[in-house]
Formats: sequence, C-alpha cells, structure tokens
Amino acid sequence: MHRVALLLTVGLLAACGNSSSTASGNIEDGADNEGDAIALAETANATEPSTINMSSPLGSGTAQAPGETITSENASRKAESVTTLPLKPGFYVVNDTTCDQASNATLMLVRKSGINTSRVPCDFKSIEKTGTNSYRVTESCTEGGAAWGTEEHISTSVSTYEILNETSFTSKSDSGWESSARYCPQPSLPEPWRNNDIGDLIE
Repeated sequence: MHRVALLLTVGLLAACGNSSSTASGNIEDGADNEGDAIALAETANATEPSTINMSSPLGSGTAQAPGETITSENASRKAESVTTLPLKPGFYVVNDTTCDQASNATLMLVRKSGINTSRVPCDFKSIEKTGTNSYRVTESCTEGGAAWGTEEHISTSVSTYEILNETSFTSKSDSGWESSARYCPQPSLPEPWRNNDIGDLIE
C-alpha cells in the first residue's frame, strides 16, 4: 500500500514537472517570438526611407524636377542684337607681330560692316551681344573671284569676339580657328598700307 502511494506520488510529481517544463517552454518561446517580432519591426523601420519635412529649413526652397537644369540670370538672359562691333575702324595686326613688320598674312582691315584680310573680305550678317565683352557674329566671306583668276566661293561662319577695348579683340570661329589682333595707326605700317586710301572703306 505504501509502495502504491509512493508510485502515485512520483507519477504526480513527474506530471507536474512536465507541465511546468511545458509552460516554461511556452513562455520562453513566446518571449523569443515577441523578441523576433520587435527586432523585425525595428529592422523594417530602419529600412523604410525617411521623409524630409519640406516645411523645415532643410527642405525649404524650390524643388528641382529630375533632369531639370537650373540656369543663372546671366545664362538665361537673351542675346542683344547690335549693328556693329565696338572697334575703331582701321588696320589691325596680329598680336605677335609689330606694326612696322605687318604683312598680308598678319594684317586685316576692320570696317563697320565687316573685316577684310588680304584675300578674303567678310561682311557681318548679324551681331549679337552675349555678354559684357562678348559678341556672336555671323559672317559671310568671299574667297577668290575674277580678280584672283579663280572661282568665287562664298561661305558663312559664326565667330565669337571678345572685345575688352576699342583697339583690340580676340575672335574664335565655330571651327576652332582663333586670332588676336590690335589696332595699328596707318603711319606705323610698312608700304604699301601706310599710304593706302581707306577712307571709303572704313566710313
């Protein structure tokens, strides 16, 4: 009888122990699951893109659409059409040549309506002031002709002129050709340009 009671007591203790272990395991599993849920939520929040409050100083200002280019006031300013370049009419010689050493290759005649080199006269078709000292000039130039015994060829090009004062300039054509020259008083030139009558050409 005592032995039976003892066996029943051991069985009850074992059952209680299993129940306690199971409950404990369930609590631990619940805690683990809760921790996993919290960790997942934190990860989701961490990976969610943040949003800038546009009412804050950081987000204030003009929004720029994708691909939109922001231009300055100077860049957006329209070119101004003018009738002539602000250069003193007369003979000009390229910068690396002195006035008294001028030649056909280094001399040009600046007129109000165009620029002549020794063999190629060019007429201004349009002049646009694009900056304080910058001008975009469309020129029509004539090469050859009966006077030279060759076929006449007329071409049109666009050049940019930088003019810092009325007696010097730098020009660069759309094809990349660049030249800088300054004014030379006619008496400082060699013959025959020293005594050429250019009055009708430059007026």
